[in-house]
Amino acid sequence: MYSLQKLKSRLGALRQSVYSEEKKRKLEEVLSIDYMSPEESVYESNSDEDHEGQGRMTKLVVKRFEWRSDELSRELKSLDRKANRVRSERGKRMMVKREEGGFVANSHHCYPKSAPAWTLSADLRG
Repeated sequence: MYSLQKLKSRLGALRQSVYSEEKKRKLEEVLSIDYMSPEESVYESNSDEDHEGQGRMTKLVVKRFEWRSDELSRELKSLDRKANRVRSERGKRMMVKREEGGFVANSHHCYPKSAPAWTLSADLRG
């Protein structure tokens, strides 16, 4: 669910950006769920008062793909910053803290097969 919200935020930020049309097309091509990093929810310790079985979500740990290029990572982070700047104060307060985690296990060769070369780490570009 959070990945879809993040994808929507990135698309909105891209559409409102002052990037050239060429750069917008380049990024739009890779703004899909296939390129989104998985996120794991972290909850505060469970209490007896909680009947749902989980405490309050305290953060999201964002896993990284080994196949992703530095350029793609930079561009996605830039779009995230742009999306955060236009978010309302209430929206900012409602955001769950995100923390960068490790790599997704065995993700080196699990990239989208139609991925443009610039999105792949140097060792995967043939």
